[in-house]
Amino acid sequence: IISNPKSGLNKRNPNEMKKLGYILGSNGEACETNSIDDIYKVAENFKKNNVDVLCINGGDGTNHVTLSVFIQVYKETPLPKVAILRGGTMNTVAYALNISGKPKDILVNIIQKYYAKEPFLITQRNLLRVDDDKYGFIFGNGIVYNFLNAYYKSTNPSPVIAAKTLAKSIFKGFFIKDDPLFKKLTLEIEDEYNNKWKNTRFMTIIASTIDHIGLGFNPTVKTYDSVNAFHTIGITSGPVGIISSLPKIWFNFGVSPSVMEEKVAKKIKITSLTEPFGYTIDGDMHSPRKELTVELGPKVNFIVK
Repeated sequence: IISNPKSGLNKRNPNEMKKLGYILGSNGEACETNSIDDIYKVAENFKKNNVDVLCINGGDGTNHVTLSVFIQVYKETPLPKVAILRGGTMNTVAYALNISGKPKDILVNIIQKYYAKEPFLITQRNLLRVDDDKYGFIFGNGIVYNFLNAYYKSTNPSPVIAAKTLAKSIFKGFFIKDDPLFKKLTLEIEDEYNNKWKNTRFMTIIASTIDHIGLGFNPTVKTYDSVNAFHTIGITSGPVGIISSLPKIWFNFGVSPSVMEEKVAKKIKITSLTEPFGYTIDGDMHSPRKELTVELGPKVNFIVK
């Protein structure tokens, strides 16, 4: 088990994190990681000892950082099966993979099945590879990045706070002109065949290998339509256009081409034609770049039950 003591649920309930170590006992190794260096050390140790199952106790950001490090350390060696224990405030990835339950219940099920030699229910999903060495499920910039910045400024981030932040954002979009939250990016998007997208002005670019991106929205359902590809969308309309389309996005009724441009791709190159842009991977924030590549990453085996 890798536990992130800074993740939302673990931070609020540190004793729950310790209980996972008690449950695991001598059946494995429970590691508390406080830095990237800690994760590298654990990954090297797990690889050396041929660990069968990697349990990640944290939220979406913890999953992203942990998997990024493990992929770098393991290189050509296949990763162990991965179990997401849902120990974070936001567990969008777990929800999209149909993983449910409390951390301790998920862990108990894994231990019981492992030692009874019962088969796990496994789902295979590709990760995104972003900027060469970062891996995760959901990439976003523009309004997605700006929204998370506003959300993380709250003293106690939670799904309720996220919903309130969304409501405030909708209000701003209708009534506050030129709010920085809705500032458009001027970008050139190019796919793996060197084809450039028609538009260059975007509210956000989202790429994902899962359908859910949080708060009940599942705009990237086409990621499941093609093997070895991901769904990417670029919102081209202004604040009023995107806000008016939220119900259609929520219920997956399809959105007008005047609101967004979308593709199913294996790779996109994003180049800013003006200033650098910040971006997020699975809710984890990353420094601004003028150019980066989002491409299909490795396939990982995730334990569902």
